[in-house]
Amino acid sequence: MARFNAALAVGITHGVGTMWCAYVFAVIALMSLPATIAIGTPVAIVAWIAQTFFQLVLLAIILVGQDVQTRASDARSEQEFNNTVAILDAMDVE
Repeated sequence: MARFNAALAVGITHGVGTMWCAYVFAVIALMSLPATIAIGTPVAIVAWIAQTFFQLVLLAIILVGQDVQTRASDARSEQEFNNTVAILDAMDVE
């Protein structure tokens, strides 16, 4: 069961962590904007921005950003490893 839960979590994270998902969330959030504006109170508008738009859209964007940062970090780590191997090989030759 733990393996299934982990696979499901990874699948959902990969699905939500796309810009396409952020666009869909933005459209969903914007669909409720007219009703919020109709209420007309500043509290309702601030609540819509913070609780609806930011939470839906920024969640997906943050996941995309983390994925980009992870890939860059992995590339740097691999390059550093390759450099270290090359230096050690050069030292062994001498």
